[in-house]
Amino acid sequence: MKRVALFAALVVAFTACTHDTPPATTVHLDDPGRCTPVDVAAAPEIAGLLGDLAHSFNASSAARLRAGTPACAFVRVQPVESSAAVQYFLDGWPRPDQHGPPPALWAPSSSAWLTLVNGRFRNAGRPALVAGGTSLGHTGVVVAMPAPMATALGWPARRIGWRDLADLAANPRGWAAYGHPEWGAFRLGKAKPTHASDALLSTIALSRLTDASTAIALESSVVYYGDASWRFLDNWFRLDQKHLPLSYVSAVVTDQRAVTAYNAGSANGLIPDNKHLKRPHTPLAAVVPSDGTLDADNPLVVPDGSWVRPDARAGAAAFVAYTRSAAVQKKIVAAGLHPGDAIDPASPELRGTAAALDAWARIRKRARVLVLFDVSDSMGDNSDPKDPKSPTKIALAKHALLAGLSELGPDDEVGLRVFTTDIRKGGSPSWADVVPIGRFDRQRRPLMRAVAALAPGKGSPLYAAARASYDTLARQYDRKRINAVVLLTDGYNEDEHDNNRQALLAHLREPIRMFTIAYSPDADLSTLRRIAQATNAQCFDATDPTGIDDAFEGALASV
Repeated sequence: MKRVALFAALVVAFTACTHDTPPATTVHLDDPGRCTPVDVAAAPEIAGLLGDLAHSFNASSAARLRAGTPACAFVRVQPVESSAAVQYFLDGWPRPDQHGPPPALWAPSSSAWLTLVNGRFRNAGRPALVAGGTSLGHTGVVVAMPAPMATALGWPARRIGWRDLADLAANPRGWAAYGHPEWGAFRLGKAKPTHASDALLSTIALSRLTDASTAIALESSVVYYGDASWRFLDNWFRLDQKHLPLSYVSAVVTDQRAVTAYNAGSANGLIPDNKHLKRPHTPLAAVVPSDGTLDADNPLVVPDGSWVRPDARAGAAAFVAYTRSAAVQKKIVAAGLHPGDAIDPASPELRGTAAALDAWARIRKRARVLVLFDVSDSMGDNSDPKDPKSPTKIALAKHALLAGLSELGPDDEVGLRVFTTDIRKGGSPSWADVVPIGRFDRQRRPLMRAVAALAPGKGSPLYAAARASYDTLARQYDRKRINAVVLLTDGYNEDEHDNNRQALLAHLREPIRMFTIAYSPDADLSTLRRIAQATNAQCFDATDPTGIDDAFEGALASV
């Protein structure tokens, strides 16, 4: 049977918040024909590579199964964030229409996620989900630094450790201690370890140091968190093109593949072969901490779930065996991974994963965040203009906001402000505080009641509301916290009395961060992107309103 045209096609394209939005991976799960479908949930970092390997596997004799009917396997790859997959497994993989079918093969970016999911299954009184497996290949977790900064610390002749960076972070003189007062204080970019493998593995490595002050000093130097480390690289590259890479962060926790790709011209370390981007003026140094680090090992494991049929299990095993062949190993190494080997979710170095996350939650930098929510009349429109029965945009956004608030800790500070024209009550005719900023554990119920009561109003005074919210946090700036505005709008500025975009952008600057969410195709993407860039934050794309859950989660995970 001829099967050369059927495979999982991974299409990479920038979305509208470029450069602040990642390459979106769209997967078309092709018809397997008469073959057994073998669905793979793969970390986005390796989904492209696995998609290529699946294509060649499906067209090869390796896909022929020795016994049973059907007699062939057909591998299909769906990108799924590793942290999200953990929750999907716990929930019984509830939305296959959005996340792909329950996988016969799981390929997270680190075995640490296997340890976490097994632990959570045990806590729920359920047997472990995964046993051992095989590593597709390893990539080292590193600290990326602009080369001049790494050189100032003595790299590469001198090895640099977490303790060295912590000492610099705790030094009130900052980079002046190394002869560079113009670089200011040491500033760290790190994703949340509950979301990103590089951050998780670095958190595990730090938890193994005997001196907890190292981790505490580093967390205190975090400029803000994020849902992925590529977002910091993306901002770095944008500033590098303006010859300002040293004005942003001093270091970012990421992995070796991302640094290599960035230095080759990928703005965010994810598309090493993008021909439209220039190499950075200031390359990054990949510093391997001398006092401990872990590799992302990209395991391939078959979940112990009733949904994995015997023929799919056999197909998954055949595909894993295919990845171990000499010819395929050459492709894996060419993609920037070191050869993999057997993995064990119960290995001693990963046994403390849950405890490391608990310890991080106690010392992480706290947030002070104001959610700025658009309640203009267009928020009352259907989320799908072609379906009059679809929920309204405001209904979807309210649900997403309440879900995203779970990213905050009890002692984070949060408030809710709405904006529309002709507000009769509040601090301004353009905006109103419906829940003042306060500790989340005290504001949780008022927030739930206030969000439930939100309703569409009139026009959208976007510029006035954004400026006022920035000023509110600037007046109340807390240097020990991440100070941020999370702004959601489905439209554009409609206030003719305040319509000078350049004046607004000139008004915004660090250290207040403006995280913006472009909601629906009508959102002013250009302005939202520029507002985020003015404060070196990020823009999140929900131009497809069904993506609002992920956008709100990503924005609130950043603080």
